[in-house]
Formats: sequence, structure tokens, C-alpha cells
Amino acid sequence: MERFDRIEEVYNAIIKVFIKNVTADKQSKFSEAYRKYLHNQYDKYFNENEESGFNNIANMCVSREKITNINKTEIEKEAMLFPDKEYIALENISLELEQIARLKKNGNTVNLQKRKEDYLKELKYHFAKVSSLFKYTAEKMLSEAILDLEYIFNDKEAHSFRM
Repeated sequence: MERFDRIEEVYNAIIKVFIKNVTADKQSKFSEAYRKYLHNQYDKYFNENEESGFNNIANMCVSREKITNINKTEIEKEAMLFPDKEYIALENISLELEQIARLKKNGNTVNLQKRKEDYLKELKYHFAKVSSLFKYTAEKMLSEAILDLEYIFNDKEAHSFRM
């Protein structure tokens, strides 16, 4: 059996277990997306190692997936496979504000690229477009970002718990 076929065999076995708790109408879509994920995550390990290490790499893949993804709920699997672009944009802004607040808290000078109102406008824009799947987490992230925003621009003592 060719190396590529053996890798596909490993991925097929993992995918079969991964989609067990996924509703039948979503299994094909999830399988395809998860296969791409597996290739992105593990092909480099298979390609970097000689044939003698194949079984070790295959076992590592199975073990990692059991720990991180196999036991997720269908909703968690969907969130992992099909991330929300608006959520990611909100997260990026929130993390930027956290970094700025951390710098300020440590006594560093911060050069702000935007006004407070601009940050707030962007946060609200992306939050409004976040899918319901990510809304709960997005609410928490927005709340933390607003606390950091107040700390950065208004010298409030309160800041997010992330610091």
C-alpha cells in the first residue's frame, strides 16, 4: 500500500469516530471539512518522518484527536470546523485592546492608532454580525474589550480579567 493511501486510512478511521455524534444531514459536510483539518494538522509529520516512524505518527494523530476533538459536541465541532469571520474579527480587536491595556498597566507608553469611538464602533459592528453559535462567547469578549477600552482611554482602575 502506498504511503498516501496509508495516511488516508488513518484519517478515515479518525473521521469515522469524529462524525459519530453528528446528525446524518451534516456528516458529509463535517467529514470533508475535518479531512482538510487533519491534512493541515498532520501531513507535515507524516512527510517529515521516515516509513519506520509511520505508526508512531499515526498513533500521535489518533491520541491528539481523542484528547482535543473526538469528544466535542456537534456544536463544538461545527464551531471548530466552520469558524465565524465576524467572531474572529471581534476577537482580534479585543486581543489588541488587551495588549494595549497590558502595556499601559506596565507603565509603557502606548501609541494609539484609533480613537476610543472608532474601537467601540468596530467592536459593536462585528458583534452584531456574530452568528448565534458564537454569540455567548462574543458577549464575554465584548465585555472584556470594553473594560480594557475604558482603562486605556479614561484611566479607569477597572480592567479586564485577562490581565
